[in-house]
Amino acid sequence: MALVGFAVWGGLIAPATSSAEPCPAGTTIDYLAPTRHLPKTHQLPADGHLPFAPSHVFVTAPQSLLLKGQAAEVLIGADAAEVSYRLRWVVNLKVAEVDSAGRIRQIVGQQQRRLRQRRSYATEPVQLKVAGLGRVGIYRADITIDKGHHGRLRRYRQYIRVVRPKFQVKLNLSDTSYSAGQTLGARLENHGTIGVTSGTGLQLEAWASTRWKRVDGTPSWFSGPARDLVAGAVGNCEQFTLPTTLSPGQYRVSKRLSVGGRAAVIRAYFHSP
Repeated sequence: MALVGFAVWGGLIAPATSSAEPCPAGTTIDYLAPTRHLPKTHQLPADGHLPFAPSHVFVTAPQSLLLKGQAAEVLIGADAAEVSYRLRWVVNLKVAEVDSAGRIRQIVGQQQRRLRQRRSYATEPVQLKVAGLGRVGIYRADITIDKGHHGRLRRYRQYIRVVRPKFQVKLNLSDTSYSAGQTLGARLENHGTIGVTSGTGLQLEAWASTRWKRVDGTPSWFSGPARDLVAGAVGNCEQFTLPTTLSPGQYRVSKRLSVGGRAAVIRAYFHSP
């Protein structure tokens, strides 16, 4: 698994988890809500494995939430590099903009690929892409797979919502005031439309007259496996016990994020009486 940052340990505090989870519950946003009342569709399997395909071959569906200007993509790949296949499929991807009832307004584009040659789909995956999703709204992706040799034409369909990019991530604490030795709980909320990645852990700093200073005996940053936080989701509850030597004053808790490959820091503040 990927790692985010490096731990520089100053001593005594380690991250902890608890079934009690003294964290705010968090508020999620369902960005796909406008698509849920539309006519039902027959979608590609979530794991991409089709019943008529070789066991190692998968077909991934387009993402259901895209940012304005992004493309709808279908990928045909495999999870076994040593095996090659001659599928003899004709795969077509067509994307249309639809109205609030699911009726087609206009065809945005389509692409077809003929899979006639033997190949390793693990090392040479095949991609179908329709660009030009430049308007905010609802789209429909139709994927057809013609197996040839009088095989039945397989049809799949899904809706896509296209939104404007918005970065809006908050770090919420379970309280605004903590005493020395108490357990602090924190949780990320992604209210934006852009997915972010974070590591495990938090940094604790105190206001020292004119600047923020790391609290002695706490890690400057925890290190851990990277976690994706998709648009509208809430993160896991993270908590640790504050030092028993914590002095009265103003404090802040910081968490590092990666947003589209760029580093960002989210902070929350509390008071110790």
